[in-house]
Amino acid sequence: KGTGGGRGQRPSVATTTTMDVRVAPFEQARGGSIPPNARRASLSCCARLRLVACALPTFAACAITCAAIALPVPVCKAADASDTDAPVAGCIADVRVLGEPGTLVWADEFASAEPDGRPNASHWRYETGDTGWGNDELQFYTDRAENAAVADGELTITARCEAYGPRDFTSARLTTAGTFSWASDHRLDVRAWLPTGVGAWPTIRMLPTESAYGAWPLSGEIGVVELVGCDPELALAAAVTEELNAAARTRVTNSSELQPGWHNFSLVWREDSLQWFFDEQWVLEHRKRDGDGPSRWPFDRRFHLVMSVAVDGARGGYCIDEPPSCSDPAELGRPQRLRVDYVRVSTRRDGCAPPRAAAEDTQPRQAPAVCEEWAGALRVTTFAQRAGPRAAKVAAEAIAAFWRLVRVADRSLSARAALGTGAAIGALVAVIACACACGAWPSRTVA
Repeated sequence: KGTGGGRGQRPSVATTTTMDVRVAPFEQARGGSIPPNARRASLSCCARLRLVACALPTFAACAITCAAIALPVPVCKAADASDTDAPVAGCIADVRVLGEPGTLVWADEFASAEPDGRPNASHWRYETGDTGWGNDELQFYTDRAENAAVADGELTITARCEAYGPRDFTSARLTTAGTFSWASDHRLDVRAWLPTGVGAWPTIRMLPTESAYGAWPLSGEIGVVELVGCDPELALAAAVTEELNAAARTRVTNSSELQPGWHNFSLVWREDSLQWFFDEQWVLEHRKRDGDGPSRWPFDRRFHLVMSVAVDGARGGYCIDEPPSCSDPAELGRPQRLRVDYVRVSTRRDGCAPPRAAAEDTQPRQAPAVCEEWAGALRVTTFAQRAGPRAAKVAAEAIAAFWRLVRVADRSLSARAALGTGAAIGALVAVIACACACGAWPSRTVA
């Protein structure tokens, strides 16, 4: 079954930092009311210099904060898994990490093949037929080398225009069902080149080996990656369950822009979460919530891998009214090939399970945990998760600088003018701090 549905949005973690700031009225800030004869209509040269001098510490604080945020951040790693909910001082909570894989438990590097060139039968099985596969697909899946072959260290699955039985297109659908399946606490890595012809629908997905909770989608589906030629630069990751299915348009999905070429697709499967990475960039996460049952979290069973290139169907041809053209090279006028360099399944060794604590907790509970630098890619989903207490400090500095400006300016300006000047500078500082800290960082990766 396909992982249809609309294009999703990058998930984000909503975090809010609330500051309770109490300030004295203007007159109290300077120690009393302002004598009318002490107010002037304009700033003197010395007063201007004092205003600039008071603003400098705030801008310096902003610059230092931006520089600090740009540095690698230590990852929170709990020494005791039962304490992963407790934040650790100095660590940033809820990070997305793709570290080095653990022990390799299954792999196909496509260094060998069957005598006729087909993929190794000890690793792969064929699913054949022209049933439409629940998506109105137009191809006939065969078990021929013309549609799935290994050569030069690569597996190639090819969809092509040719009459075969009642169909005008052929392709292949390979699966590890019957040869290998796995459950949580593992990581999948696939290096592949996806075809982009209009009408082509390459997918790499995982399906339940036993439908313990019922037929699709009740027992779940994990879309490792899929791409449709109608939108060839967007690769989709998805989780499908009874509650999160294509028909209800409530799937957990996210798209990521990809240029044609080789890409690495990784899935980290924990007991209570699924995390997708494209080229080591975190793109999607689906978590098990307290109380979730099989209707939302059927991912407590073994799954196997399925790779295919479908033609047309619910997603593959949504942008065309007729079957793909067999003469137009932008469609199926040339064979559409899914090339796979390797498939690897390893034990999970990614540094830590993400703590669920709020990043803005500036006085976290102490827990038996340690912070460590991780050699992999560190991905942070939101500004609040990365900056957290630092951003609050910048805001506090801006407020303090504002009142320093008030105290200086009230010797030269009216109360209204002094407050206006301070407010303008404070707003500018806030904008700069936000630009420095937020900017493009929701998608930034640091080593």
